[in-house]
Amino acid sequence: MTVTAHYQAIQASVITLGCTAATDFIKATCTSYLTLSYYGTVKIADGQTLYAGANKYTGTLTDEERQAIGGQKLTNVAPPTYDYIDLDGTGATHTAVVIDADNMPTALSGWYIVQGTVSYTNTIDLAGDTHIILADNAVMNVTVTGYNNGIQSTSGNNYSLFVYGQTGQSGELNVTSDRFACYIIYGGDITIAGGKVTTSGTMGIHAQYNNNGGNVTIKNATVTATGTSFYGILSENGGNITIDNSNVTATGNYGIYAQNGDITIASGTVTASGTQNGIFNSNGSVTINGGQVTATGNFGIYTIGSVTINGGQVTATGNTYGIFAQDSSDHITLGWTNPTDFIYVNKYDTYGTLSIADGKAFIDEEGQTYSGTIAKVNGAYPIGGKTLYPYSENAVPYLDENGQQRYCVAYTTLTGTETELGTAGQETWYVVDSDVSFTDLTINGDIHLILVDGKTMNLNHEQG
Repeated sequence: MTVTAHYQAIQASVITLGCTAATDFIKATCTSYLTLSYYGTVKIADGQTLYAGANKYTGTLTDEERQAIGGQKLTNVAPPTYDYIDLDGTGATHTAVVIDADNMPTALSGWYIVQGTVSYTNTIDLAGDTHIILADNAVMNVTVTGYNNGIQSTSGNNYSLFVYGQTGQSGELNVTSDRFACYIIYGGDITIAGGKVTTSGTMGIHAQYNNNGGNVTIKNATVTATGTSFYGILSENGGNITIDNSNVTATGNYGIYAQNGDITIASGTVTASGTQNGIFNSNGSVTINGGQVTATGNFGIYTIGSVTINGGQVTATGNTYGIFAQDSSDHITLGWTNPTDFIYVNKYDTYGTLSIADGKAFIDEEGQTYSGTIAKVNGAYPIGGKTLYPYSENAVPYLDENGQQRYCVAYTTLTGTETELGTAGQETWYVVDSDVSFTDLTINGDIHLILVDGKTMNLNHEQG
């Protein structure tokens, strides 16, 4: 059944919708803002589930659901399910509507999977929370001109955008606009949980807080976000930015910017560059727990809040300062987690304190060690322009692949009694500080061996 009207397509105090045969369908369309029943109740027949695309409906519909089914074809045939990788990195399945060359909807709500190559030249609007699965080797291009946004949610609702990949993480979403490439406001979140996402516009990725949401989360993905006039990645009015196990490149006058929210980098490779600031946070914190992080600009990292580096390989350089914490209550705290961590900042400044984390110490390339609170010397912090490596009293010096002296602070000394070294999927360090011999060794994961001068490690294999 198909019904079209200017006002209510179907009007009654109670409207019950149901389908009997697989070929049955109901489609009610209003050309005004009114939907199926302006004042009455709309419900799905008892014991039935109806589907519109990947969305399913049962029982009495909410006002939002009643709006959503207007103009949609309702059937009792469930759509197929598709595999994807969820935010936690595990495999999952969900029903989804296929986006391909034969079906390119421009108002999205619910779940979709992109297959093949599709190219949009108009703005994509979110009409509800939208989940896009990028099938392996699929490409979704959105190229918009005329000062229009690429993908947007601007209706006043807290609609969020989620992007997922499949096992190969080879699907692509490319959004180019001469305005905002990906623009989610009124509290919606942007979550990129996989695939390869490239955005370019006056702002690359923009999530704005309102009541809740406004967060940008990137995990297990490759993201390149370019702001040609403003920000590469922006969370506004209290939203947070979280990056984990991803390869992220953000470029703009500010590469990564959180306004009144926090920036957390857990792991991955993050490059943030800006003509003003690489990473900027107003009234929030910047925390780096691991990964390879490079921030460059007039200020590499600038915060009205504190900066905490707990680990990772961090390089922050700026024409003015590499790291700057503006207020007297703002602190810069430096630490390490793994033996391969390091920190290089060309110049530090803060109106608060600069210190090494409790229980940690660093050593620079000249052998100078640092711990506790760092004081200025002749108006500048002495660790500026120095590469800081992890250090402890029991640290073992070694030469890295570039001939640079480094120090290993977390290791196990081999005794010759071991039969198995390392842990699968991890890096493990060992030191040989006496002559040792082994008959067969099982190696797991990545193993680093430091041979102390004058000591020998022999490995013999017995054939059985």
